[in-house]
Amino acid sequence: MFSLSGKVALVTGGSQGIGAGICRCLAQAGATVAVNYLKNGEKAASVLEEIHACGSQGILVQADVRKESEVIRMVNTVFDTYGRIDILVSNAGLYRPGDIKDTPLETWYEVLDTDLTGAFLVTKHVLPIMERQRWGRCIYTSSGSAYVGTITGAVHYPAAKAGQIALAKSLVRTESQYRITFNCLAPGLVVTASVTEDTKLDEAALREREKAFPLGFGKPEDIGYAAVYLASEEARWITGAVLDLNGGLYLRA
Repeated sequence: MFSLSGKVALVTGGSQGIGAGICRCLAQAGATVAVNYLKNGEKAASVLEEIHACGSQGILVQADVRKESEVIRMVNTVFDTYGRIDILVSNAGLYRPGDIKDTPLETWYEVLDTDLTGAFLVTKHVLPIMERQRWGRCIYTSSGSAYVGTITGAVHYPAAKAGQIALAKSLVRTESQYRITFNCLAPGLVVTASVTEDTKLDEAALREREKAFPLGFGKPEDIGYAAVYLASEEARWITGAVLDLNGGLYLRA
């Protein structure tokens, strides 16, 4: 079950954190994985080594998902290399702390352009390939903050993540005829290097915050395994859904 053998996946923001965990899990399920990164080629190369170590194929594709010309080049590179793209995981994301009153307009655009416009652009240019194949999986790494907001006043991040959910749900109406599904992952706090750097939380503060999670903090692979399921044939009847992955922190009806 949940075999992705023969499938080709493109994961944006795949060089670290949740994106790296998703790449590893897709590869373990048999998928060929194209790892997109923006700046950190060394970390991306390390992820690719892990993909090869579990017996799967993959390539690195550098691109800024905010720029359409680079997205087109990235998608063309993956397609020219493998002749297909079956799975898109739009994971590239950016978080900037700060109360709304202290947030410059430039920061608002920076986060929205990366998290939401990036998702729009990669979807726009992958969809024609999936339509011709008459099969595809589009998965968006959204966030639980899309539903509950943040406690820091950083409104740009949940706004962008809520936009990803609306994007996915809207595409269900127009693309289902091609057997393409659109779903979102909504993680709670998954502790990665970027999270601790962005939030400035030390170890003691993290442990205190973890008490709010009945099952504790998540790991990147917890999100990765969920992506494997949504990418699989077994999830063929799931579309327009948001999968909560938060260790019991909040429970939606």
